[in-house]
Amino acid sequence: MKIAELRYYLSHLSKNELETLIVDLFKRNDFNKDLLETKINPENEQTLNQKYRKLIKDEFFPDRGGPKLRYSILRKAINDYKKISKKPELLADLMLYYVENGVEFTNEYGDINEDFYFKIENMFSKALDYIFKHNMEKKIEDRCLKITINSKGIGWGFSDSMADLFYDHYKSIDY
Repeated sequence: MKIAELRYYLSHLSKNELETLIVDLFKRNDFNKDLLETKINPENEQTLNQKYRKLIKDEFFPDRGGPKLRYSILRKAINDYKKISKKPELLADLMLYYVENGVEFTNEYGDINEDFYFKIENMFSKALDYIFKHNMEKKIEDRCLKITINSKGIGWGFSDSMADLFYDHYKSIDY
């Protein structure tokens, strides 16, 4: 179905039918609920950010049981939040939170594998690009530096890659 067809269909619905359709979409899945939440109550986006942080944390450090590290869940959390977020600083926060958990995880459990490190490096790169694109680099610089420092000594060239990413973005900083 194309958007024009959808608009035509919606234009012929009564107010009650339209409300029923929206309520049905709301009930269908969490993403729809979160999307409508940010539209209706934009001031609640911080609370929504905490929900997505919990999804990420639970993949690395669940309250019960061992780590799952389902990359599809981690990727979906970031992508879904990106679609509903109106505040760039909260999306940047979530992206960095993913990276922070990855670095903490490997410091806690020891060397993981190349794929794991690649995914963390990739998210750090995306986060840094996003941060600079939205001119947040000064506000978030200390946090990014801390991530880089915490990755020091981690194997598979991970710490070198994290440092390279940081210094490629923060070129003018001399440490």
